[in-house]
Amino acid sequence: MTTIISATATAMDYDVVIQAMLKSWKTFPQKKRIESYTAAAKTYEDLEKRARASAILEAVGDKAINTDDAFRNIREKFERFTKNHQERFLDLETEYILSWNKLFKDWAKAFKKSQEYAILTAAEYKDRYVAVIFESAGKVDLNDPEAVRREQDCLRRYGEEPPPSQIPENYENSFKELRQAVVRFQAKFSNYLAEKGEEINEELVRLKEELTVLVEHLHALNKTVNDWTTALIFTSWDELIGVLISGTGLVAKIKACNIQVWKVQKKKNKMDSANEGQAGLTGLAANFTTVCCEFDMVQGNLHSLTKIWSDMRVNSIKLSYLLEKAVNGGNDAETQEFKLALLSAQKAAEPLHDSLLIYAKRIEEQCRAYNGIN
Repeated sequence: MTTIISATATAMDYDVVIQAMLKSWKTFPQKKRIESYTAAAKTYEDLEKRARASAILEAVGDKAINTDDAFRNIREKFERFTKNHQERFLDLETEYILSWNKLFKDWAKAFKKSQEYAILTAAEYKDRYVAVIFESAGKVDLNDPEAVRREQDCLRRYGEEPPPSQIPENYENSFKELRQAVVRFQAKFSNYLAEKGEEINEELVRLKEELTVLVEHLHALNKTVNDWTTALIFTSWDELIGVLISGTGLVAKIKACNIQVWKVQKKKNKMDSANEGQAGLTGLAANFTTVCCEFDMVQGNLHSLTKIWSDMRVNSIKLSYLLEKAVNGGNDAETQEFKLALLSAQKAAEPLHDSLLIYAKRIEEQCRAYNGIN
């Protein structure tokens, strides 16, 4: 951005600036009329798209940071910068805007007489021929046949040449008036850049520095999400549960409990068939019923837990995709959808974690009771 203004002010080649203003006229109406504005706007818009990713990153963990305030500050500074310099240019623009509007109004009236061009409006002709006018401004001598031929070639590149019979009588005068207006504007623009160019450059440099810091924060957040996503993609069920319970050994306890329940079930069946002492059988049956209920609750919770984490694994893969989309101008609805799904899964997993630890402890106690009876 800095180079553009400095080079323009030094080389006095303002055709480049005029062309840039022209090309951005339709895309950025009423602001960002010069190339430096366009470059600054693109940088800002790219970063604003990246900011959308911060919404889903808030759920990642302690490393996630909220960038809303930082972006709001940047946005306000940028808008203030654009508004200030846009207002300074308005008086310079007025003169040649009026000139080309008059020219195209004349052209529109002439072409309206022809059925072939009836559907075209003055605005469409402005878009089509304004580049030709600027390209040839101050360079074409209408008395030079070769120059006129080159101008007609230029017209053909932007659209069909208007029928000779439909060209208004004051075509040449209007064209000359517009060229003169452009030249006057270029002179005023040169003076403005000579006076304010350094100030504009300094302001753009400060803005770019703040945006650079913001990009570094976003890169750090992106790395955090990638690390977290990798951690969600487990290789086995044991590892999945092992990570969830943070090393408490619940997996081993559940497996041991499963064996104990199977042994108790076998003993109960044997006692039933042998018709052994009713008191012992009743006590064992009561304990067995209790532990089976506990174990069924564990199994049910494990099933729910496995599904939740399975969904989270799928969502973690989707996270990478959505994050990439968010960084490159993603769909707000998709990122919000994932954020809600992720928060829902996390919320559902919290009570399951505590419940599984409680059930594991109860099962362990029941297993010790069986061993005493046995």
